[in-house]
Formats: sequence, structure tokens, C-alpha cells
Amino acid sequence: MRVSVLFTALVLVGRVLGAPVLELASSQRESTSISRHAADAEVAEENLDGVERAVAKGPFAGDATYYSPGLGACGRKNKSSDLIVAVSKNMYDSYPGATANPNTNPICGKKLKASYKGKSVSLTVVDRCPGCSPDDLDMTETAFGLLAPPPEGRIKVEWSWE
Repeated sequence: MRVSVLFTALVLVGRVLGAPVLELASSQRESTSISRHAADAEVAEENLDGVERAVAKGPFAGDATYYSPGLGACGRKNKSSDLIVAVSKNMYDSYPGATANPNTNPICGKKLKASYKGKSVSLTVVDRCPGCSPDDLDMTETAFGLLAPPPEGRIKVEWSWE
């Protein structure tokens, strides 16, 4: 709103002084419009709900941690040597086709690629992480170790669906 008032004022001044002010106003308006759209896109990315986030390809950025698996939300028993991952409760529960039975969630078995400092690992979704933020991943210590030394405990990763 303030930009349009400023633009209108500059147009009026431009009529009195000549075209250069009008050209400047037009240039500022385009620049403001472009930066406003970029900011809107960033806000839109941050505000994706669970379903939109789950079906978006990515890339996503979040924390990666590790845990000792057992019987996962997908209904399968897993070992710490498996290259598996738990996605956030938000993403797991809102994945298209999810029902009250977590064992039949279509996200189960879906593959993703997580990257950290030039290293990548392909992981299979088998669980949900109730304590994770929307884009966080919780993986086995074996998977985590392929990205960073386990004593680091928590790293910032970028990841995408495969």
C-alpha cells in the first residue's frame, strides 16, 4: 500500500519535473514488485501445510538426528544397520492417502536423499518422528554416520524425495 502511494506521488512530481522521475518510479515499482514476489515465495515455502509439504519434491532443509529403531510406524521391524528414516509427525500424518492406521500410510517405503557437506545418503521412510519439526529427519546411527560423525548428534541437512 505504501509503495503505491509513493508511486502516485512520484508520478505527480514527474509530471511537474519531467520524465526522469517517472522512469525512476517505474524502475522502483518493478524492483519492489520483484522483491515482494520473492519474499512472498519464501513465506509461501515456510507456510506449506503438511500435505503440500509431503507432495512437494523439495529440497527441504531441516535437522537430522539419529535413533535406535525397532518396530516403526509403518509396521515393520528395523535394525540400526538399515538405511531408514523417520519423517516428522506432521508430514507422516498428512501424507496423501494416510488413514488412522499408520501401517498402511503410502509414505511408507518412499525414498529420499539427504545431503550434508557434500555427502549424500538414500533413505527409506519407515517411521514417524513425533518430536521432529516439519522438515527434520530422524535416521539410524548407521545412516547418520554416512553424513557426519555420530558424536555431532544433530546436523543441518538438505533433502529431497527421490
